[in-house]
Parts: sequence; C-alpha cells; structure tokens
Amino acid sequence: MAERLPSVWVPPVIPGRADISVRKEIDPQNGDIILHGYSDYLNELDNYFESQKRQCEAQRPKVVRNWHAHETHDEYQMFRTATLLCWLGANSALVMAVVNTPSISRFKPTAEGGEGLIYVGVVLWAYASVAGFQYCCTVLYALSKLWGWLSSRMRAVLRSRRLRKEKEGV
Repeated sequence: MAERLPSVWVPPVIPGRADISVRKEIDPQNGDIILHGYSDYLNELDNYFESQKRQCEAQRPKVVRNWHAHETHDEYQMFRTATLLCWLGANSALVMAVVNTPSISRFKPTAEGGEGLIYVGVVLWAYASVAGFQYCCTVLYALSKLWGWLSSRMRAVLRSRRLRKEKEGV
C-alpha cells in the first residue's frame, strides 16, 4: 500500500477571494515540491496590491508647490558667498603676511613669551579688529532699521492727524 505524501494548503490572503489558493505537495519520484495554483495566486495577489496602491494614491492629498517661493527663496545667497570668500582670502593673506615676515618666520615659542607671542598677538588683534568692525556694522544696520520703522510710524501718525483734522473741518 502506497503511503500518501504530505500536502499543505495555503489559505488566501486576498480578502473576499477564497477560490484562489495554493496547494503544496511533494513529488514522490524526486522529492520536489509541487505548487498547484501558485501562478494564479501570484497574479491575483499582484492585482490586489496594485488596486490597494491606486486606492491609497487616490486618498493622498495633492501637494501644491509654490515655485515662485522656490525661485526667490534666498536673494542674499550670492552676498553670503562673496562674504565667505573674502573672509577666507583675508585669513589666507593674514597667515601669509605673518609667516613671511622675517622676524616672525623664526617662530620659537618660549616659556617667557618671545617671538611666539608675536604671531598669536597678530592673529588675536586681527580677529578683534574684524569682530569690532562686525559689531559697528551690526549697530549701524540696527539703527537704519530702527530709523525706517520710526519714520514709517511717524508718517502713519501724521497721516492719521491730517485725516482727523479734515474730518473735523468738514
């Protein structure tokens, strides 16, 4: 009596489609696995996932891009790039000037100070002067913005007074 080989039934994962299923069994001749209905199952599964994908894409809100904002997002980009390049150039020139000065080129740091402090002093004073210049420019910028705000407020106050006098005079 021939013994029956084991077979496995795979339940469907597609909702509402119980008719599509895969049955696995082992070939008695060579021991290979035979899958009955596997290609139909894969096709149906693929169709199901594609329909779910289309449904999700239909429910996704549309993103409206503001291309004008993208074009004008950074009007000061070139100014910042030029400032950075000038800063790098100034630092390079400072290092070359300090290193190529004859009395400083013999850089010998000592415990008491000496020539090693000249290089550090030049770098620190250059940094302090650049920081002072930046502070002065920042204060001038803030004052110009304050002046613009005050002048606009004064114009608004004078306009409202003039309109009030015109209403009272009429």
